[in-house]
Amino acid sequence: MGEHRMLFLLGLFTLTAIAIGACASPDCEWNATVKTWVDNNRDGEWDANEPPLANVRAYVEGSYSVGVGEATTGQSGEAHLTTMLAGCPNEAVLSVFVEPPVGYRLTTQERLPAKTGSEKLFLFGFVSIAD
Repeated sequence: MGEHRMLFLLGLFTLTAIAIGACASPDCEWNATVKTWVDNNRDGEWDANEPPLANVRAYVEGSYSVGVGEATTGQSGEAHLTTMLAGCPNEAVLSVFVEPPVGYRLTTQERLPAKTGSEKLFLFGFVSIAD
């Protein structure tokens, strides 16, 4: 086989391998913060004087999620959620939601929509059922 033909075939193989490699998208990580608090005035808005609520289970899921990401809020009322997105899509639609702790109910929506590249702070207010 001639040297030029061999170089041509080697170059064609290299371009094909690069093109195939460029099509394969690795998974990527999506992160968000959940903030939970005791909504003393029951207005669904977090006010600076309202205390955090710990031990709230928070979750994130979506059609591109690899499993369900979950975390529990700490003493600051914050939890950091992480999920892997299969194929690293540009416009994945996700859902962030919480499980009210025993003795509390929500003053905000239980489930909030999220998109990759958008707001990553999700607020959830609670009141005591006894109040």
